[in-house]
Amino acid sequence: MEKLYLEAERRSGHNTKGQLNSLRKEGWIPGVLYGRGKDSIPLVLDVRLVRQVLSSEAGENAVVELQIKNGNSNKNITENVMFKEIQRDILVRERLLHVDLIRISLTEKILVNVPVQFVGESEAPGVKEGGLVQALLREVEVYCLPASIPESLDVDISHLDVGDSVVANELVLPKGVELRTEPEETLAQVLMPRQEEEVEEEVEDLTEEVLGEPASEEEESSSESEESTEE
Repeated sequence: MEKLYLEAERRSGHNTKGQLNSLRKEGWIPGVLYGRGKDSIPLVLDVRLVRQVLSSEAGENAVVELQIKNGNSNKNITENVMFKEIQRDILVRERLLHVDLIRISLTEKILVNVPVQFVGESEAPGVKEGGLVQALLREVEVYCLPASIPESLDVDISHLDVGDSVVANELVLPKGVELRTEPEETLAQVLMPRQEEEVEEEVEDLTEEVLGEPASEEEESSSESEESTEE
């Protein structure tokens, strides 16, 4: 995996909400660096550069060499880091609000989630028969060195018939990458779409079970007559 680079500056760890919003308007994103038994460091980073790293092929699993400018001192700090958490605006997904960075060692294995990509859908016998691929898991957890983190893992579904599925244990992993997701966890399956009539019948059956049989016109008339007599 390619190593990427970022620069950051220290910030006060007691910024008010207003101060943080001002930083964001000026094109900065607040963040915190922590991990490996060292003190945490509040940071600000150029949001454009952070977006560039996140839009790389590595995405949120990018291994980053972070250089922290140490105020007026000429002694900068360099750390190998990864993104631990990224906070985004609920309404505007592209708007980054805060990042947590965690220190890593390039010689120690870590747990990461890697996206899976399904390939061979058009060749699957079940799809040719009219079945649909249902993806149940979009990423798996693996254990490896930072430099060995796969950008994604291909899941071959070209052999699936209707009713067949593919599980995590069938993934072909690169050398040095260990699967930590449960081996029998289903990644995808091929199912035949349910006919609209079948769905409607099930809804009607369920309604009858809950509400009982609908009253006939004669029963409704009789009920109305009884209510009229009582009045």
